[in-house]
Amino acid sequence: MRKNRDVVGWLTYAGITEMDFPIVQRDNVYYLNRDFSGRENMAGSIFLDGANHIWPQDDNLILHGHNMKNGTMFGKLARMLEPEIARYFPFMQFATLYEESLYVPYAVTVFSNDPKDSRYFEVFAANFASEGEKETYVATLRQRSSLVFPTDMQPTDQLLTLVTCHGPIDTERLAVALRALRPGEDQEALKQAFMTQVVKR
Repeated sequence: MRKNRDVVGWLTYAGITEMDFPIVQRDNVYYLNRDFSGRENMAGSIFLDGANHIWPQDDNLILHGHNMKNGTMFGKLARMLEPEIARYFPFMQFATLYEESLYVPYAVTVFSNDPKDSRYFEVFAANFASEGEKETYVATLRQRSSLVFPTDMQPTDQLLTLVTCHGPIDTERLAVALRALRPGEDQEALKQAFMTQVVKR
């Protein structure tokens, strides 16, 4: 916070060691081509969607980052399409200014942001008008997921969605969709389930 007042959290994932970043937020343009210090940099920064609120916290926090060829930012996020990564590293940590949570994936989905494409999906939903709307959002991502995860979902779950470019088509995107561990949830049981039940669709 002393270095940059735009910081809102920190993302860490042991499965991809390069994923260890401060998360900033302003709008959805400023940090596209600026580093954490505000200097111009084509890699940009990992940033929280400009429409999101961390207090009170939205239903779904959405993080954006470039898919850099050198592996920085979300350049290695596509490794989440490999079942071995989730099997051995099921938990991702996201700490905001107000709480620190572990998250587990429920979907890894390649989609299009072009409404004319059959793979189109509106992933940028921060809040939901009803439990049914949230369930439809989650179910759609799960149905389209490249991997099947043993993650049970409840209407009250806090969601986290990581989004980056993917593939040779400009409109193609990759979403890694996760939900927060619930208070008292058995982490060891989750680890065992992920070890044996994560498979390609």
